[in-house]
Amino acid sequence: MFCVVGLEEEGKWLDWLDGFENKDIYYYPNYCRLNLENGEGIPFAAYYEDAHGQVLYVYLERNIADLSWLKARDQWTKYRDIVTPYGYVGPLVSCKEGNRKQLLAGFRDQFDKLCQEQKIVSEFIRFHPLLKNHLDLPSSLEVEFNRFTVTVDLSQGENKIWENMHSAFRNRTRKALKKGVTVTFSKTEEDLREFQRLYYLTMDKVNADKYYYFPTSYFKNLLDFGVDFVLANAWYGGKIIASGLILCCRPFMHRHLAGSDSDYLHFAANNLVDFETIKYGAEKGYKYLHIGGGNSSNDKDSLFRYKKNMAPDGLKEFWVGKKIHIDEVYKHLSSQWQESVPGSKVDMDFFPIYRWS
Repeated sequence: MFCVVGLEEEGKWLDWLDGFENKDIYYYPNYCRLNLENGEGIPFAAYYEDAHGQVLYVYLERNIADLSWLKARDQWTKYRDIVTPYGYVGPLVSCKEGNRKQLLAGFRDQFDKLCQEQKIVSEFIRFHPLLKNHLDLPSSLEVEFNRFTVTVDLSQGENKIWENMHSAFRNRTRKALKKGVTVTFSKTEEDLREFQRLYYLTMDKVNADKYYYFPTSYFKNLLDFGVDFVLANAWYGGKIIASGLILCCRPFMHRHLAGSDSDYLHFAANNLVDFETIKYGAEKGYKYLHIGGGNSSNDKDSLFRYKKNMAPDGLKEFWVGKKIHIDEVYKHLSSQWQESVPGSKVDMDFFPIYRWS
């Protein structure tokens, strides 16, 4: 059996999800609807079942004709490409022991045929570091290591987690407490607005790409679509000075976005936010807090170093997948793109290259 549904068949999508263990928030229709409203693409769920087991794969379909640099766009209206939702996805797999390769080969055979039929030019996958679902895929899909991310095993308990932290992280957490910083948890519209303000301040500070400036509607839709999340807010002097937006889906929590007021960086409020989030997750019965990674896995990368200090033994491999489904069209698009941006700095690792900006 092979079947694909969109958000209009949410009930069937959710029924399929019920058959899998350890499913995460990124696979749910309400989270994918966030991506749709943010202009990331149209969500679909592909379900495959055979004698070896079941596979569920969630992805976003994007119009090639929407590319801003493209000439003669009316000639490209029938072409698409696909990407997994913002976060960590890849296939959900449920199978009998020893049958994983056969199951995934059967799924990819059917899915690749679909891509050819629907004129899907290319496919980019962000795999899930904790599910390790980059394994055992057929060689027709290019799978490569991208970087390390960091995960806190909440089942260890607060004391063990604290002992395992780097001393620099513990010291800064103590500093925040001595300064009188406190942390509360909420999911109100008012606190979301304050989180957005702090998040934008942080994006300004690091000169982030405009892609990461999620619009006001994105934060409002978290509430409207019923996405499970919580805000960890650091307070000082009657106002929030740092905040983390945590996505929740048992057994996982994800440090999705974070923001802070640079005027209070010397208070080390971010450290306390993250430590209190760990305590909160453990108390609520979550098993993992996935913190994410930095711009690289190099200790010279300050963001990665900060996260690694939280859980030095919690490194997880983040892999990505690439597939060109229609080679001649991909080459033609890439050639046109290079002609449209002469002399521009190109990240040749970016995929698909014709979407580099």
